Amino acid sequence: MSGFGDKLILRIVPWLAVKIIKLINWGLKTEFLGQDELQRLWGCGENVIISLWHDQLFLMVCGYNGPGAKCLISASKDGELLTRAMSYFGVGTVRGSSTRGGRAAFREMLALADENVDLVITPD
Repeated sequence: MSGFGDKLILRIVPWLAVKIIKLINWGLKTEFLGQDELQRLWGCGENVIISLWHDQLFLMVCGYNGPGAKCLISASKDGELLTRAMSYFGVGTVRGSSTRGGRAAFREMLALADENVDLVITPD
């Protein structure tokens, strides 16, 4: 992205998206299923791979309370907006997709499997 308009979008849209996501989450009645098993795994120093659909990603970050997460995000312009929004929630990203930087992203995710971090993927 280049130009003043793109820079403005990169600053405002992620911040605004986070505010909207928090507002939506505040208005939802949330039920966590299987949280006991996750807490047990994290308590033993284990990490997990979280797989969810793209449209569920922002609701996941509102309820996630693990040791830290790295999410595989596309290397596209939209992926940059998503990466910036995820950073507001403290979720790191690995950039790549099947058409752009996928091999390097896969290698980075494999390397992260040895660290104290949960991995998040969206298979759709």
